[in-house]
Amino acid sequence: MCPVIDVHVKCGNFSQTLVNMKLFKVVDYDDCIVNQGLPLAPLQKLSFSYSNHQMIPMTVKTWFFQCE
Repeated sequence: MCPVIDVHVKCGNFSQTLVNMKLFKVVDYDDCIVNQGLPLAPLQKLSFSYSNHQMIPMTVKTWFFQCE
């Protein structure tokens, strides 16, 4: 099974202060990177709870498979 790497998410104007930068980092407006671009474990899920009422819709923008 090839791990997924370099996962980028469309994240609008997401505030970086709300999450751990190692797990979810704002790169630019509407571009956040997951897990510092490192491989995700098979079937790994990422989630977090919003601390305020403004929910930002997020979708996966790009990702790659790391097959050797």
